[in-house]
Amino acid sequence: ADVRIVVLLSDANLGRYDVSPEEIGEALRSNPHVRAYCVFVAEPAAAEWLAELLPLGQGFAVQDVAKLPRVMKEVFAHAATAGP
Repeated sequence: ADVRIVVLLSDANLGRYDVSPEEIGEALRSNPHVRAYCVFVAEPAAAEWLAELLPLGQGFAVQDVAKLPRVMKEVFAHAATAGP
C-alpha cells in the first residue's frame, strides 16, 4: 500500500484559531493509514512548547525558515520508517 503523509505547517498561534494542542494531537492520530505531522514556524518558546505536546516524532519546531527543508527531510524520513 502507498504511504499517505499529511504535513500541517502552522505559525503556532493556535489560540487565534481556537485550536488546542490536544485537538491537533488527536487529529494526527485519527487515521492509522495516514502519517501526519505538524511543523510550527514561530518564535522558539511557542513552537517548541507545541511540538513537545504532540505525539513523539510528529511535532517539529522551526525558528529559522532556512532550516525548513532540513525539517521536511526529517518528516519524510520518519514517515518512511514509521510503522503502520
